[in-house]
Amino acid sequence: EVTQAPVLVVGEVSHVQLDQAVNEVEFTSSIPNESIEAEKPMDWQFILWGVYGLVTLVFLIRFIRNIHLLFDKIHRNIHVQFRGETLVLLPENSLPFSFLSYIFVSGDYFQSGQLTDSVFAHEQAHVRGRHSWDNLLIEGLLVIFWFHPGLYLARQAIKLNHEFIADAAALQITPLEHYKTIRNDEAQNRKFDKVDTNSCFGADFRGIGVCF
Repeated sequence: EVTQAPVLVVGEVSHVQLDQAVNEVEFTSSIPNESIEAEKPMDWQFILWGVYGLVTLVFLIRFIRNIHLLFDKIHRNIHVQFRGETLVLLPENSLPFSFLSYIFVSGDYFQSGQLTDSVFAHEQAHVRGRHSWDNLLIEGLLVIFWFHPGLYLARQAIKLNHEFIADAAALQITPLEHYKTIRNDEAQNRKFDKVDTNSCFGADFRGIGVCF
């Protein structure tokens, strides 16, 4: 009797083992890629541009709001022609200030005759010198270049220069000591708002406005 030897399917077993080995290699090779993606560094350029855009948006909103508030005062209140200038009579108690071709004064202050020649000459110098346009320009630049310290120094220098010009005009008709007394009395004895008109592009840093 002849015994038949068992037949081993070597080729099929080898093929299965090869597929398993390939799958293991592919699985292990995918792990480093995932770890590399997980360790990807933060995009600092994107973050910085995001911060710049956010701050610029805040400055832009404030810039537009300030202009809107001033034009709202112009449109809501009574206008009076006085010595060739347009006065806007405000219902609130406020020191005089100017914006574009308008001089803003408290209605009670004007009607009671407290608007002195020197104060009017001061504000008229701002209007005639178109100082509000300088303020608008520098504030507009600050919307975009808010990070530039030189612009803040320039803004302060421009405002001080405006005041020197306006004070010089007032001093042509008023003695120095009397003029100083008028301005100090206004600052000390009158109740006014919390904010500076010049921050709203007005032309008198002692005037009080509507902005921040």
